[in-house]
Amino acid sequence: MTDSSSEAHAESDDLDPAKAWWYNLKKLRVEQGLKSAAVYRVGPFATRAEAEMAPILLRERSKAWAADEAKES
Repeated sequence: MTDSSSEAHAESDDLDPAKAWWYNLKKLRVEQGLKSAAVYRVGPFATRAEAEMAPILLRERSKAWAADEAKES
């Protein structure tokens, strides 16, 4: 992972959850604000475009974590 992901995380800490963008894992769509149960939300994201990229980001991070775990074994 890159340093930009930690920068994005720092920026997400400053977002108002009620105004931020989220990706709903149950409905497979982007939502603004706290419309869904927390268990189904991924985010927060600053923009709709960033939230739309959530499935790709999650896949990339999952692959990276699996590779790290494989190296540790």
